[in-house]
Amino acid sequence: MEWGLPDWSYGYLLDRINEVEREHGWTRTAIYPYLDADGQLSYVKARFIDNQNHKTFRQWAISAKRGWVACRKAGKEPLLYRRNTLDRADEIVVVNGERTAG
Repeated sequence: MEWGLPDWSYGYLLDRINEVEREHGWTRTAIYPYLDADGQLSYVKARFIDNQNHKTFRQWAISAKRGWVACRKAGKEPLLYRRNTLDRADEIVVVNGERTAG
């Protein structure tokens, strides 16, 4: 079980991601789980490298029927990555971009 998901649900998510890879010729490089403040999975963001070697992302959330749909279709609001860990932090520094964070 990944992120508390049953194996069948995680497998269905991977099917959706693989479908994007086949459709666009992209390569998946990472999958990021976005958890709410209570640590419950809200949605998943997959990172891909496209044909011009640029990164691009797609997001999916679990639908009311327990399938995976685009976040917009599921009505999910954007969350900070690792939101569930922020309450325990003594200090939070917000930067713009990955290079700045390094």
